[in-house]
Amino acid sequence: VLGEHGFIGLFIFLSIGVATWMAARGLIKSGRAKPQVAWVAELGPMIQVSMIGYAVTGAFLSLAYFDLPYNVMVMAVVAQRIVREEAAAAAKRLPRDAAARSGALGLPGSPTG
Repeated sequence: VLGEHGFIGLFIFLSIGVATWMAARGLIKSGRAKPQVAWVAELGPMIQVSMIGYAVTGAFLSLAYFDLPYNVMVMAVVAQRIVREEAAAAAKRLPRDAAARSGALGLPGSPTG
């Protein structure tokens, strides 16, 4: 990458890889904290493993234009978006569920209380 694109291209290339690594780390944390998206706790380490494999093979071959790591990067970004949307949906459901429970219990301020 350095030979073909210079130092700026190398910096951008490495930044994309580091950003993918950090996104995978965030997926691991999100998956452990939120049971509704527990599957991303397994996806995150697999993304990291595939990035390590890409880095190791890239040390011996010119794989800058190989498309698979970019697909893995897209998976990380899409998974992050799914986690954010699921968290937003859960936040919207939470007040509605709490209101329904308080109404069922006959608490003060509820229609039955």
